[in-house]
Amino acid sequence: MDVSLFETTISGYNKIMLHDHQEIARNDDIKRLYTAALLGNAGELTQLLNENIDLLEDVLLTRADTPLHIAARLGHLNFVRTILIHKPSLAWELDQNGFTAMNLASENGHITIVKELLACDPLLYKLKDRDGKTLLHCAAIHGRREILHELLTNFVDCVGQVTARGETALHLALKNNQEEAFSMLMDWIKQTHNQRLLYWKDKSGNTVLNLVQSKNMYEVELENPNVMRKFITFFSSLLQGVAESNDINCQFHLQQISVFHGLTRPTITIQSYLERIFKYANCSPSCYIVAYVYLDRFAQKQPSLPINSFNVHRLLITSVMVAAKFMDDIYYNNAYYAKVGGISIAEMNFLEVDFLFGLGFNLNVTTKTFHTYCSYLHKEMMLLQPPVNIDNGRSSLKQLQYLCFDEDETSHHKQQQQLAV
Repeated sequence: MDVSLFETTISGYNKIMLHDHQEIARNDDIKRLYTAALLGNAGELTQLLNENIDLLEDVLLTRADTPLHIAARLGHLNFVRTILIHKPSLAWELDQNGFTAMNLASENGHITIVKELLACDPLLYKLKDRDGKTLLHCAAIHGRREILHELLTNFVDCVGQVTARGETALHLALKNNQEEAFSMLMDWIKQTHNQRLLYWKDKSGNTVLNLVQSKNMYEVELENPNVMRKFITFFSSLLQGVAESNDINCQFHLQQISVFHGLTRPTITIQSYLERIFKYANCSPSCYIVAYVYLDRFAQKQPSLPINSFNVHRLLITSVMVAAKFMDDIYYNNAYYAKVGGISIAEMNFLEVDFLFGLGFNLNVTTKTFHTYCSYLHKEMMLLQPPVNIDNGRSSLKQLQYLCFDEDETSHHKQQQQLAV
């Protein structure tokens, strides 16, 4: 045998084995590193970096989510400090979802980590995530007043920052119903005489003043008894049309029977029933809009339970009760609503549970969604002609379905198309 060939083969084999061993060791180190990030074990991080000084560089080459993002999200201050000492440039990286470590810390309320990152590199306040949001925008969205104070005190020019959708911090605070954050930003504008921000238009063409006017308009209108009477008439007419259409369709299509179904049709009309609820429930007017949203969501999530004359009354009383519990600080108990609705307490309890499961416990209604439904209602009530669509033999709250959309991903143009439908 050729000795040189044998030695060359052995040498090549050893190199392969060494590379494989190094690869296994590196993967093992990365696993230990991410485990340490999850647990906030700064001592383990220091030991790993002493053993392999290039470990953080390897992470950047192989993964989008860095240990810094994980630690910032979970609030592990000592781990964040240690990693910034060894590789401060990680603070400028985006994770696989396009978020910055700074914004993750702000979103989860870890103020000390935000300050630590700013102390490491003050220019991080300019860093934008995938959607063009900076630290200021994130703080406005989540109402982080301490972060807002820090930014407005030490980084004054940040107030002019806008997102990819052209939104200022004022837009975002108002859209996300962060009243304290909005007030803080408005106070700063008054003190600095920087009123131009009030007239800045986002890509939907809305100024902050437009949003304030729209928000107040709906709330004021709902407090008007005449508007509520008109709403009750419209809503009753809508439900009546849907129920009657589905009564006809049930002769040709099997429909699931649920706890909401009565043995017979109630003798009281839908309008009289809704007027009775409005008279005795004493919940805020906004609850009826939210109940409207809930019924829409229920119709979409439970297509085998279309609204008809046998279940509409029970769905109505349940939706209003759930909305009152979610929206109002003071509300009546189930026993009271059972009396208002003309059913037993036990049945009211069953209806509430089934309704919540039918919604998938999705009770939150954002400010934007609320105002979108209000805007739609305002236009339809001008005509008082609620359309009823029949699709494949089944009628549902179609016109509302077109308003249920992802507010964070839908453009103003698409919204206008949906409203037109």
